Order: sequence, then structure tokens, then C-alpha cells
Amino acid sequence: MAGMNALFTRNFFAIARSRLNPGGVLAQWFHLYNMESDDLRSFLRAFIEVFPSAILWQLNEGDMLITGFNRDHGADSVAHEPGPAAAADMRAAGVTDAEILSTLYVMQGADLASFSAGIAVNTDDGPMLEFHGQRNLHLQTDEGNAHDLAAFPCVLPQPKHVNAAWAQATPALWLARGIMFEKAESCRLASESFGHVGKQDHEYTSALDGMIRCARTPGERDLAGTLETRTKEAPEAARAGRRAEAEILFTALTQAYQGQPGP
Repeated sequence: MAGMNALFTRNFFAIARSRLNPGGVLAQWFHLYNMESDDLRSFLRAFIEVFPSAILWQLNEGDMLITGFNRDHGADSVAHEPGPAAAADMRAAGVTDAEILSTLYVMQGADLASFSAGIAVNTDDGPMLEFHGQRNLHLQTDEGNAHDLAAFPCVLPQPKHVNAAWAQATPALWLARGIMFEKAESCRLASESFGHVGKQDHEYTSALDGMIRCARTPGERDLAGTLETRTKEAPEAARAGRRAEAEILFTALTQAYQGQPGP
């Protein structure tokens, strides 16, 4: 939009970097919706040319965060436990476990540069985003842009704290991740996270509730299932000798489909 473009140019980012204290970080929000692919790449190129070690994070289905540092260093050096005030802010936003933040990682550094290569950079003198903002106001681009970022063949390895978070992802973490995305009204990401909670885990009762609440698209409804399809799974687990899983499934069904008779 007119005027706002000045906060998304290479010129602005250069000024911002010059004002950072030693060890300082610039965290810049931007969106994936109403923005065609070339404009997204133009913005990212503007940022990465000033902050070569930048890291990109996905906040929800439509919003992203890119972080830049006033001295170039590895992404592993930015991970640390939040202080009490930050932890309280995160809980208010639905982030009950700091490990969830590491799972929001998308790409960094040279991969961001490759993703945005060959596109004119957004600058004060060449304000691409400002001229395209009104034109693209009603474009539905969030899912396509998110897919392009997720599908990009990254070369750099993920930071250690990101690998550790995924390797140690417990059912409780997947459940907390789903609740966070649900609070952000990102039903697709919430459903995917709830779906990773195994049917043999005690968190499955809450996960099934979440899948049902978030079911909007056919894929999300299939993930949640129906009372009939879910009811079939419990006896099958019992007949196979998985009694604990069967009990968890029956408990989940009783809570998720209260007042509805089983088939």
C-alpha cells in the first residue's frame, strides 16, 4: 500500500541493521496472502541482501516472520530458552512449549538467496510492492506461496535446535502445536498437527476433538473421520490385542461425539 512499502525495502532494512545493538535482531512480519510470487521473492531478496544469514519462519497459514542479525553467524546460535516475560507472552498466544517455535523453521541464508534470485529487488526507487498491492488485493495466494516455500529444494541443513525439536516431537508437542495453530485460525496446519498424535497416545482424545473442530475442507474432514469410521477402529484394536489403544479410542469417541449413538 502507498507509504507502507517504505518499511519493506532494501533501503529500510539497511538503516535498520545500522541501528541494531551488538547481538541485535530485526524480526520482520510479512504475509503470504494477496501477494503474487514475484512480489514475495522481491521482498525476500531485499531482506537477504542486507541480512545474509536471515532465517525464515512460518507463523501460520498466512503470516511469516523473517529474522535478521547485525553480525552474520550460524542459525544455531539464535536458539535459547525464553525469559519469564517472553514465556508469558507466548502462552497468551497459545505457545505452551518453546520447542514449538523451532518447528516453524522454513529456510535460511543461501537458500533464501536462491529462492529469491533473478527477481528485481524492492527498493525506495523501485517500489514494486507499492504498485502491486492494490492490484493483488483480492488474490488468494497464501496456499500457493506456502507450497512454493515448503517445496523449495534447500541445500543448507536445518539448524541443530530445529532437528532436535522434530526428532523429539512427542504427542504432547504435536497437540500443543495444533492448539497454537487453531488459536491462529489456521485450520489446515492445526489439523495436520493434531493428526500426528497417535491413536495409542492418551493425548488422542484432545487431538480428535481438535480435528473435528478444525474440519473445514474435505481433506480435514477425512482426517477427523466420522463417528462410524472412528468407531470401527476401537474394536479392531481390541481384537488385535491392543487393549490400551482400544480404551484410548473409546474414550476419545465418547468425548468427541457426546450425545451421539454409535453405529
